[in-house]
Amino acid sequence: MALQPIHTSVLLRWQQRLVSLYVPVLLNATCAGMTLLVVPFEIHRLGGSPADIGAAGGIWTGAYVLGLLVFGRRVDRLDPRLLVRAALGLIATMVLLIGFAPNLLVLFLANAGYGMLSGLFWPPIMGWISTGHEGPSLNRRLGRFNLSWSTGMVIGPPIGGALYELDRVLPFYCGIAALVLGMVVITVIRSPDTSPPSDGLPNGNNNADDVDVERNAVFRPIARIAHLLSYVAVGVFRFQLPSLALHMGIGASRFGGVMMCLSIAMALAFYVLGRTHRWHYRLSGLLAAQVALIGSVVALLWVHTAWQMGLCLIVGGVCVGLIYSSDLYYGVSGGVKRARLMAVHELLLSIGFVIGSFGGGWVTGHIALRAAYPICATLLAAGMLIQVAVLLRRRTARQNARR
Repeated sequence: MALQPIHTSVLLRWQQRLVSLYVPVLLNATCAGMTLLVVPFEIHRLGGSPADIGAAGGIWTGAYVLGLLVFGRRVDRLDPRLLVRAALGLIATMVLLIGFAPNLLVLFLANAGYGMLSGLFWPPIMGWISTGHEGPSLNRRLGRFNLSWSTGMVIGPPIGGALYELDRVLPFYCGIAALVLGMVVITVIRSPDTSPPSDGLPNGNNNADDVDVERNAVFRPIARIAHLLSYVAVGVFRFQLPSLALHMGIGASRFGGVMMCLSIAMALAFYVLGRTHRWHYRLSGLLAAQVALIGSVVALLWVHTAWQMGLCLIVGGVCVGLIYSSDLYYGVSGGVKRARLMAVHELLLSIGFVIGSFGGGWVTGHIALRAAYPICATLLAAGMLIQVAVLLRRRTARQNARR
């Protein structure tokens, strides 16, 4: 008896699963996780000081902000496939330069180039993923995107650390290979239709009923304020907890596990939120996440063990995941120039991260070891008051319009 031929649609479904836009997102995030982990060790190898190590993170983030400002207004005018492929190729060049830098100057310049070129990668691919989708469909795609990059940031650091112990150049070779594979995947994916739609809604399988313009106008500014300030907390987590861990006698390996709690909690939040849209336009959920985030930050004043610190980061990671997803969804829903809107999302994230890392470092160094946490919590609370003021102003304007 002859075997039945495999239906073409089955092959297409498997191709869409294996070769999709989420693969380059995962590969680029994995490369970033590996590279950013080993850069401090490379700085130390080249004779850099702890201050140089701290400056490297700030330079990368500052260059990323600059890249968003330079490229953000132009990304919607060009084919996103060309932009993403070019970004991956140029980032690979920067990774190679970092791995074989003869001195600190070359390493810092390549590190800055890496950050700036990342501003050419993320907005176009985020806009590409969301183009033509609204409502539950948009939520699912953004959820998969968030899960992809967060998974890369979870697995990248341990892979990079293990490879670096074998040979210091292996993380860079592996990262470059991941980026080249991402370029191949991008090449075989069909470019989306980027022409402006005639009805003002995104192209493709959209549904006008899924776009709640009135509620978007309320939730978008609220979510942006929350997103900006939540990443102030992330900056404090990432850059100020190491000093507290050293003070508490927590070793590097245990602290690595503690910090992984933050990334894993965010990834799990993205997975859950991407599978349901019931959290959309629920103000109580967004406000509750901010209250819980404040609680997790304040609790760091009293932690004395690694597991207590990890518990705070788990709670904080889930909250940041919800706030991040909210800004991402409300920020692009109903929008036409999606890549530009994504650039705004990434710009807010970066500004908050810089404030948290540099501002928290200054407070820790000049006031007290744990002083950054109550100040961060105060900023988050002030942000909530601003959001309430925005809500009241919108409600008053709506009531006046109905009279």
